[in-house]
Amino acid sequence: MRFHGHARAPRDVAQFLRPLLETPLLVPRDFCISKSESSIAETEIPYSLVTESAARRPAEKAKAESASEGPEPRSSHNNSFTFLRLCLALSVVVGHSYILGGFGEEPLSHWNHGFTSVRALAVQGFFILSGYLLTQSLVSRPSLVRFGIRRLFRILPGYWMALFVTAFVLAPWLFAVLSPLRLTYWESLTFRDPNALHYISRNFFLWTGQRSIMPLFLENHERGQMNGSLWTLLLEAICYAGLALASALGLLRVRWLPWAAFCALYLLYPIGMYRQLPPISIGSPSGPLSYVANMLFHPQGPEFALAFLSGVCLALTAPPKRFWDLRWMAVAALALAAAVPGGASLILVWPLAMPYLLLGLGERLPFSRLERWGDASYGVYIYSFPIQQTLFAFGWAQAGLACFTALSIGASLAAGAVSWLLVERPAIGLGQKLITKLRSDR
Repeated sequence: MRFHGHARAPRDVAQFLRPLLETPLLVPRDFCISKSESSIAETEIPYSLVTESAARRPAEKAKAESASEGPEPRSSHNNSFTFLRLCLALSVVVGHSYILGGFGEEPLSHWNHGFTSVRALAVQGFFILSGYLLTQSLVSRPSLVRFGIRRLFRILPGYWMALFVTAFVLAPWLFAVLSPLRLTYWESLTFRDPNALHYISRNFFLWTGQRSIMPLFLENHERGQMNGSLWTLLLEAICYAGLALASALGLLRVRWLPWAAFCALYLLYPIGMYRQLPPISIGSPSGPLSYVANMLFHPQGPEFALAFLSGVCLALTAPPKRFWDLRWMAVAALALAAAVPGGASLILVWPLAMPYLLLGLGERLPFSRLERWGDASYGVYIYSFPIQQTLFAFGWAQAGLACFTALSIGASLAAGAVSWLLVERPAIGLGQKLITKLRSDR
């Protein structure tokens, strides 16, 4: 992100993270040249499953156990958060259509001189929803074991399958169709370095240690990148871990502490608009701790921690079903719209206006029935980038922006639906069975 003004330092992440970008932990290239790149981050998906073991227990014991866990969060039902997540995921796809299709930057980015973009705001929205919904879930059922199992079974199976599909299906197919080399299947997996097998091993635990599979996509605008959307998943997982740690230490019961942290970050981030700040260094300046600290907390970073904290604070203090007020929603929307062209003023407005708008729309929009069909937003995000890279490699960008975007959306929705039905939903069911078994063994 770059702010144009002679009296203010540019918000170019590459300038203060240059030492970090030389490490194996890779940040997408388009983010490093002042383009606000981001990804969909997974949020809490409510489920109320009646298990056979609970049904076999005596009624008194089941009732007491249910009371000890607390009720499901109110935001789990009769809301449109699933619809909002899908809209945010598709916003990322649309934003990527411009840069991956070679059509330049988004109109919004041109409008505010590269300060932000639709895809960046969309990911900040995902972090807001994550903070809000996960905090509600953790407060209503304060079991760290349950919370951890649900997070692991929600994020990792879909992520691992995306790695396997990319390495074992997409890469060999692209070798067979696009490469002049005639390789066997095994040779396509091990051809040169970085290769498909290393792509899995180096990225296995959300750590983006390898972003390319040689020599694929070398003629694309995002040269060599297989999936430039995965890097934010590590940051979101760290936010989850931080929320669990705060709950374990009892910090969530002190309602003013999250607000104090939010206010500290809120007041710190505008400093980055006026002066160039050195990167945060924890241990090695190019080590993983420094990377995470800069990505989450540096005033010239992507502001994910601030977004997540805004959701946490509202979940702890705001009464349910009280966000929708047409007058205040209009004020928030007008303030956000007025701040976007100014660029620098956006940092002062979006942490206040975006959470209110998203939560108000989530409780008011009439799309609660979409949850019956599942949540394809996570799959849309983790598959859309390689799909769009493949579409460009086959020349579909020559058909124009509208055609390229439509194909990207359609193929990403299909991939997201398949991922939900075949991977994510079964994995969530397994996680729920594990939680029930652990509970019954107590």
